[in-house]
Amino acid sequence: MAQGYTDTIEAIEQFLKDMKQILLKGNFSIDYDLYILQDGKAGSTGYKNRMTMVALGYDRKDICNTLISLSESDYCETVPDLQYPSQPPLLVFSKVIDSKDVYIKVNVLEQKDKKVFVLSFHFAEHPVEKPYAK
Repeated sequence: MAQGYTDTIEAIEQFLKDMKQILLKGNFSIDYDLYILQDGKAGSTGYKNRMTMVALGYDRKDICNTLISLSESDYCETVPDLQYPSQPPLLVFSKVIDSKDVYIKVNVLEQKDKKVFVLSFHFAEHPVEKPYAK
């Protein structure tokens, strides 16, 4: 398990601003600029993401709208990307959807154009702490 840390509120606000700029830009393509991990066998993160989307009746647009709605009070921690250490760390958020905590781990990837990468979007398996919760 990756060792997480608490980022400054200013860093979280900047991340959210950058992510929302990508998601709201005029030429944003939900199929090209938003990657949601959904592959994998039972028990894998991708599988859990897919099953949570089905349980909530969510599609890519719903996840995009959830990301846009995130605030610093939804923030939990920042964790390094162990699979791709050259990439920036992943930010973890938790949001209550349909009375259930949903664990969201997201990053903005620098490629030719910036992309939003959702590694986790599944029901929380453990209680989370929100250091900036209001």
